[in-house]
Amino acid sequence: TTPVALPASALGPVIAPSVTTIDSVVGKIPNSDSRAVTLSEDPRTGADYPGVTREIVRGALNLDYDFGPVSLVSLTGFTDGDTFSFEDSRREGSVAAAGKTTGSEFWATEQTQVFSQEFRLVSNSEGRFNWVLGALYWDETVDFVDGTINCIANELFSPFPPPGGIVPGVNCAAPIAAITDPLRNADPWERKTEHLSVYGLIDWEVVDKVSLAFEARYGDEEITVTGPDRSSGGSRPRAIDPRGILFPATIDPAYGAITDSVSDDFFAPKVTLQWEPTADSMYYASWAQAFKPAGISVVASLAGFNPDTSKFEAEELQVWELGAKTMWVDGRWTLNGALFYQDFSDKQVTSQILDPGGSGLLVTVPVNASSAEIIGLELDTSFWITEGLEIFAQYTYLTSEYNDYKQNTQGPNPISEAGNCTPVTLGGGTTCEIDLSGRDLELVPTHAVVAGLEYRRQINPSLEWTFGTNVIYQDERYTNAANTVVLDSYSLWEFRLGLSGDRWNVQGYIDNAFDDDTVKSTLANSYTQGFSVAAPPFTFVLPSNQIPILANGREVGVRAGWRFGAN
Repeated sequence: TTPVALPASALGPVIAPSVTTIDSVVGKIPNSDSRAVTLSEDPRTGADYPGVTREIVRGALNLDYDFGPVSLVSLTGFTDGDTFSFEDSRREGSVAAAGKTTGSEFWATEQTQVFSQEFRLVSNSEGRFNWVLGALYWDETVDFVDGTINCIANELFSPFPPPGGIVPGVNCAAPIAAITDPLRNADPWERKTEHLSVYGLIDWEVVDKVSLAFEARYGDEEITVTGPDRSSGGSRPRAIDPRGILFPATIDPAYGAITDSVSDDFFAPKVTLQWEPTADSMYYASWAQAFKPAGISVVASLAGFNPDTSKFEAEELQVWELGAKTMWVDGRWTLNGALFYQDFSDKQVTSQILDPGGSGLLVTVPVNASSAEIIGLELDTSFWITEGLEIFAQYTYLTSEYNDYKQNTQGPNPISEAGNCTPVTLGGGTTCEIDLSGRDLELVPTHAVVAGLEYRRQINPSLEWTFGTNVIYQDERYTNAANTVVLDSYSLWEFRLGLSGDRWNVQGYIDNAFDDDTVKSTLANSYTQGFSVAAPPFTFVLPSNQIPILANGREVGVRAGWRFGAN
């Protein structure tokens, strides 16, 4: 971490003037080989936490009816999943280590059921008009039981604010170990989603070699969430302090349950103009509008369910695209390209705010950025050097920007990351309006490449061997909207060697052949061991943390398959 200065405009109105800097992770995430695994043991057993157990059952039924002029397609799906998670959620080393005064464990059960049914009517005409009509229904029910424990028992002044006496911190291992499952007072959550949409497509050959396609989908979606009430009559967060100073010494049960729902509908059209001057070329231009419906998030479960801070508005996306698909050299060389522009309105992102329930903890809530854009270029090509040898390459160039992204926050971390603050009064209190306009979108690499070759050779009429290799390259990209944390670029090489018969195939493979250890994803977190408080105004100082996900190393294996039925 690095001390990052808070903007002067935040000191006094929003942040205690004594808090001039806050420790944050800034810059490029190091490779996996320079990082240590810092998972804590379960203080009850001294052994590793069991981790995650997952059981999933999926079923699908696809039916096709051909009535001559039209075909009817029925697609039915069902998923039933059960997950139990019990793991260290701080990832800051042993909870029992000397001087350690924080700890946290994630304990949860989740049951998910999804049912979907789609009907599609397709014309089989060879005339100037072709069409598709369809309807889709799906519903999802998620029952989530949260028994997470957070322990924060750092050294502090009490009573607060100073002057007061220094109360030393205490280790959290024994208090966490004393909490058995019944004492977790686990919070039940339920989320129900119901979706219904109808769609259609008309493909019209306007004149010879020129066609115009119109397609659209109308959808209606409702989300209902029931979660624990941990704010009525005083805050009861899922956090403990064995001394009973910062938080209660035990996890108290929630006061009851809160239910709220969000309904949204949308209309998503698309228009495509297509020109095929020859049998080996096609050019197109398209415009489309898409939506992510409004909804309710349950990510801030630590402080219970707060509908006011958990709702988010619909995200709208408009896409303009120009493209071409061509073949050359008697069909041996394929060259395709596309140029596109994506315009986001009310893009759905997340932010950190102080818990409205009064726990003092930072919680993650959904917000809508006003606008953002992505401009991109895609090229892909393949060439058959000989009858059995093909080389291929795909390239993507992206540039992105938040055109207008302002949000309100009292968290020292997002304020320091933004580097700016305009104090505003909301609900009788003062908060910062931070401006992230002009920053790049997170997880959008400027350059990405996939390239390789595939070689096939017939040994005899019923036996073939294959060899293939490809490299995957991805450029640097930011992990957050403030553009303060960067994931490094990486290259992965893969090799395959296989043998196949009429009904069987065997393939040996090497993934990540050169054992690239670049971190490809990371989780943003807070470093509770570095927690402190300051006043006035009351400021919860919680340094930021990043948890890199260990990169997959070299993998060597064999895949085999057998085909049943007719050839």
